[in-house]
Amino acid sequence: MESGDKTFSTFHGTASVKDGKREDEHGTWSFTGGTGKFKGIKGKGTYKTTANADGTGTVEVEGEYELAQAKATTKK
Repeated sequence: MESGDKTFSTFHGTASVKDGKREDEHGTWSFTGGTGKFKGIKGKGTYKTTANADGTGTVEVEGEYELAQAKATTKK
């Protein structure tokens, strides 16, 4: 992010190769952590990469995330 805050993720998936060229890939992802306003982030989802003949690709990512709630402090 512009502020310097970061998120960290892991991806697990499968891809295939045909005639020496990478084909579509799909799998799951999840957040493993974050910094700043993303500290304590939780979330997961799926992704799909569609390969193009020219070596480029399109990635579709779907999922949900939840930011950690700031703990309220009460003084008595």
